[in-house]
Amino acid sequence: MRLSSSQSHDSIRPRPARGAEVASGFKDEEEDGIEFDPKRDISKKDWERMKETLEECRGTNWWSFSNTATNLSILFPDRKAELNLNDEVFEGIKEKLEELRGTNWEGFSGIAMNLSLIAAERAEILNGQIIITPKLPKLTSEPKPLPERLRIS
Repeated sequence: MRLSSSQSHDSIRPRPARGAEVASGFKDEEEDGIEFDPKRDISKKDWERMKETLEECRGTNWWSFSNTATNLSILFPDRKAELNLNDEVFEGIKEKLEELRGTNWEGFSGIAMNLSLIAAERAEILNGQIIITPKLPKLTSEPKPLPERLRIS
């Protein structure tokens, strides 16, 4: 990009970060006018209607079900148990995933992402980032004993 003689190099440089931005790594939300808190901005009635939509899709439209379940479980991680994400759900979503494999990669990747998020122990939004806590594998056997130590003199 060429600058005209009336332009200075300072006019195209990004503004320096303010002290609070540097310290926290994030911009102040009020500065951007973006402020949304699901606990505050989504009513109990909204929650119930979203859950009704989820239930309407259960068993009939696994694609929409996986989208809605993912959204609700991330927006309300403490209420994930209320979504009743059981083995039937995971099997239905996996069947839809296989149906889309090789025929609709956009749908396949979307459902694969949804499946990984709702299968996680917890997924939530913290400071503008989605934080995923994976489920830890269950131990299928007793831990192996430690080998004996030999003393060499």
